[in-house]
This record gives sequence, C-alpha cells and structure tokens, in this order.
Amino acid sequence: MRTLTARHSRALAIALLVVVVLAIFLGLVRPYVAAYGNYREEIATLNDRLARYRAVASQRDVVVDRAVQLRDDPSLAVNFLAQETPALAAAELQQYVKRAIGQSGGGLVSTQAVPSKETTGIVEATVKVRMRGNSDTIQKLFHRLEAGHPLVFIDNVSLRATGRQGLAKGQHLDMRFDLTGYLRPPAT
Repeated sequence: MRTLTARHSRALAIALLVVVVLAIFLGLVRPYVAAYGNYREEIATLNDRLARYRAVASQRDVVVDRAVQLRDDPSLAVNFLAQETPALAAAELQQYVKRAIGQSGGGLVSTQAVPSKETTGIVEATVKVRMRGNSDTIQKLFHRLEAGHPLVFIDNVSLRATGRQGLAKGQHLDMRFDLTGYLRPPAT
C-alpha cells in the first residue's frame, strides 16, 4: 500500500469534506428548503381563497335582501305549487301531470306521492308517474312540463318499448319518472 503525499492527502481531505457537506445539504437542507417553498405556495393559495370568501361574505346582506324581495314578490308565486301542505301539493302535482299527459295525447297509468323533503327551508313535493305514449307524446309532455307553471323538475326517467319489434315510429313506450315541484316558502 502506498502512502499519500501531504499534497494528495490534503486534496483527498478537501474532496471528502466537499462530499460530506454536499451530502448534508442534499439530505437535510434541500428537503427543508423544498418544503418551505411548498408551504409558501400553499399559504398563497389559501390567502387567495380567503380573499374570495371574504368578498363573497361582504355581499351577504345584499344577497339576503334580494332573496327576501324575491320570496315576497307575488309575480313569482306561479313558479311554486299553490297548496300550503306537502300532501295537498302532491295532490295538486298529480292533477297537473294528469292534465299534461292528457293534453299531450298520452295515457296515465299511475301516480304515487312520495314523502316530501325539506332542503334549506324549501319543501318539495314529488310524485312517481307511470304513463304510456309514443315518442311524440313524450316530447310534447316534456315541452309542456318544461314551459309551464308551476316549475317542475323531471328526474329518474325510464323508457321501455312495449313491443318485441324494437322501437318503431309511433310505437308505444312505457315511461316512468319522478316529478318534483316546490311549495312557496312562508313569508317571514
């Protein structure tokens, strides 16, 4: 084994020192610096979100006042079911859909009231509807319900051809759907 000269020994010691310092930097300091940068980005994102929330919150009084005006506006009453209780509203909705199906040329098979739900102070009345008609009937019914008053929402639509030939023009379809309307919120 050869012995190193003093010059080589110093160079090797300096190289080992650089390697150790570099390892410490890469192993300890660099992850902390990277985490610090990530935290700064997260803080900036959260500050931006907080500023948006504050802007929305500052408009609260204006929005509440407008909501009260809209709730008390008699011209908007046509958008709600006229009855004051969920059971009567469901009966009104059943009559409404029966009339709309008849005017569209379809045949009502059955309706069933679903227990009402209350979301954010607004009570909804829902009926399950089963009817028969062709594609033109269904198109007319959807248009009549969409364009009419009170405002109603159709959900869970299921169509099924009643014959074995496939869907031909004018063929009768069995249709099931949920129809939901809303009761007018009580004035405060």
